[in-house]
Amino acid sequence: MPRVSVIVPNYNHAQFLKQRLDSVLGQTFRDFEVLLLDDASTDASLDVIRQCAAEPRIRTLLNETNSGSPFKQWNRGLDEAVGDYIWIAESDDFAETKFLEELVAVLDANSNVGIAYCQSCIVQMDDSDHGPKPVTGWYASFEDNERWDTGFSNSGRNELANYMVYKNTILNASAVLFRKSALSDGLRAPENMRLAGDWMFWVRILHRSDLVFLSQPLNFFRTEHPGSQRSRTSKHCLELIEGLEVYEFIDHTVQLDAKTKTRVLHDQVQLWAGLAYTRRLAWRVNRDIFRKLLHAHPELAHSEWRKIILPFIYFFVGTPLKRIAPLRNGVRAIKRTMGLCIDSLRQEKRAE
Repeated sequence: MPRVSVIVPNYNHAQFLKQRLDSVLGQTFRDFEVLLLDDASTDASLDVIRQCAAEPRIRTLLNETNSGSPFKQWNRGLDEAVGDYIWIAESDDFAETKFLEELVAVLDANSNVGIAYCQSCIVQMDDSDHGPKPVTGWYASFEDNERWDTGFSNSGRNELANYMVYKNTILNASAVLFRKSALSDGLRAPENMRLAGDWMFWVRILHRSDLVFLSQPLNFFRTEHPGSQRSRTSKHCLELIEGLEVYEFIDHTVQLDAKTKTRVLHDQVQLWAGLAYTRRLAWRVNRDIFRKLLHAHPELAHSEWRKIILPFIYFFVGTPLKRIAPLRNGVRAIKRTMGLCIDSLRQEKRAE
């Protein structure tokens, strides 16, 4: 039985797939199986997969129709995996040859650790000048962001309360090796999510285990491209809507202090402000976001609604003067939307 199961979920990444598989098969740690899944790709992915058919460690799982969710593919791979450790190696990423060697050693040495992950580097679409360029800027908002420069270990609950509550600090799934036994009690990737499913998945694992981060840049992932999941769902604000669900889970799982809750709320509304203006969100989308925000932060129901607008104003004040006129219109539209949302909620409450 192999020690590691490598799950490679693919959808229309034919141009990257061979490099992905080569970087898996070229690992210095050799005791692994590869589960190669294709979600009914419409490009030349199947041609690449056929070329790899002779490799005995690769098992292919092909969908005749698209599942509609990357996390359904994760779960299908998890159901088939037999290894002690799992590596979800996204099909448009690749890794250094010592990726498994380094991370397997961490999990072998620490039975309480459910997640081990490493530093990631951004790769351009054409692979030009690909490294190493660690994504340290993602952690700049944390006062102790140097922890990602040196490596660290932490209890899962502490990581949730102080870091994962603000954002998904495990930036790329391909950078992670996790313990399959951490998925006891039927834990699975949330198939109802499109963008934050990995964030929620890591959060649920860290609720019951610890983690280790290695500062070596062993994982390479591509910036957003037309075929990426984030690109395909960018107009629906799922990063905010699903992020609120993750926050609620953490809030009910660990003890969050008032200062943390206030900071998270500020970050969420500021994100909403940017999305509301730059994506010209429909009234219905803004209404749904507002409702979810009230559900995640019940204290807002006892506040003047104008206080919720302040972060929007802060966002727009920092914009160049030459754009003040259109931004003023944006602020007015947001205020009108908030007023309509509150009126709608009050009417629903009276109807109850």
